[in-house]
Amino acid sequence: MPAPPPPIVMRERGGRMGMGLSVAAVVIAILALILSLAIPGPAGVAGGPGAAGVPGPQGPAGPVGPQGLTGDVGPAGPAGPAGPPGAGTLMASAGTGTNIASLTIGASCTNYNAISVTIVVPSGGNIVVTAQVYVLLSHTTGTEDRLALIVSDAPGTCGGYPWYWFATIEASEPTQTLTERSGTFQNVFPVTAGTYTFYVDGWMVVGADANDRYQTANVLAVFYPS
Repeated sequence: MPAPPPPIVMRERGGRMGMGLSVAAVVIAILALILSLAIPGPAGVAGGPGAAGVPGPQGPAGPVGPQGLTGDVGPAGPAGPAGPPGAGTLMASAGTGTNIASLTIGASCTNYNAISVTIVVPSGGNIVVTAQVYVLLSHTTGTEDRLALIVSDAPGTCGGYPWYWFATIEASEPTQTLTERSGTFQNVFPVTAGTYTFYVDGWMVVGADANDRYQTANVLAVFYPS
């Protein structure tokens, strides 16, 4: 008996064709995937906002901006309290005025108790005191009359040469019950800060009489700081 025929070649071709189709299908799937990634589909619906994240650290300060325009001037405020006295001169004065304050000038130091001046100074320096005094002197011919006046820093103290002012009526002059004399004189007092009072004192050096008397006076004290 003859041998059976070999298998038909068509079956080999069919297997190879199936394998080719399988490869082609894979390639098409890959191309489809690539195309799906390259060409985006339609946008979906926007989701809601997420929760706020934790604040980040503060950044560095930015540069200072340009200065703005000057604003309008505001209204003036109330005046402040007065300051302490400056270092300039200070002055105080006193006087009997038009009221005649007659007082007999004795043979010993006599204070004119109708007049004094007080001044308060803030520092050390000098006080210059000027007095203008009007007096009446009684004179009898043949007897000299001499009056000495001075500004003092205590009543009834007549020391302080050479700051005296003298009024003299010579012995040869005729008798006069009321002889007018008016004089201006000064004294200088070194001081420190404080309160000071000054007086007019005087006495009849010779020729004392009950009618020798003070009539009016003005006193001026000026402080000069050192």
